[in-house]
Amino acid sequence: MKTFDEIKAEYMVKELAWQKEDNYLAQKIAKYEAKIKLLHKLMFRSQTKKTNNWSKNPSWVKELVNPIAELLHFHYPNRSLEILGPFGLRSYVAIYLIKDNAYHETREKALYAAHFAGDNILSVTLVPGDLSKGELYYETGARINEFNPGTIGEINGMNHVSEPLDSIDPLLAILAKQCKDLSIPKE
Repeated sequence: MKTFDEIKAEYMVKELAWQKEDNYLAQKIAKYEAKIKLLHKLMFRSQTKKTNNWSKNPSWVKELVNPIAELLHFHYPNRSLEILGPFGLRSYVAIYLIKDNAYHETREKALYAAHFAGDNILSVTLVPGDLSKGELYYETGARINEFNPGTIGEINGMNHVSEPLDSIDPLLAILAKQCKDLSIPKE
């Protein structure tokens, strides 16, 4: 049978071994916690930079649509340029070329609808594609009946046929057609 001192000595050997292992693990955990703390700090800095970087994200309307609209405006210099949008689920943007005197004429007549009559307003509509590739689409003027009247798709113009925009030529053709349909010579 073991003596009290032997029992106590065996316990102390095991206790010291446990304390040594526990201290080793505590130091290891402390090192990992320091690394985690540093990583959290670095992650927070990166998240802050990413958040601040969002404001540097180029606006597709400002960087793509506006210059295209200016190119169109060059071909119709006697009109005012107006860009509206993006709107709806498709984020479409409308480019309007408005006769300079159209607003004043209709304002005097107090007929708002006359503002939109005849060739007072020419327009084209652009829709974003994969903006990471700079893709834009334009509405051709054709329609399909994929979405029933009154549905979200129909209300958001998803029955409007769109084609990829590779140059401003199709847009100029649409504007010229609007003038031709009204028997008005291109300006």
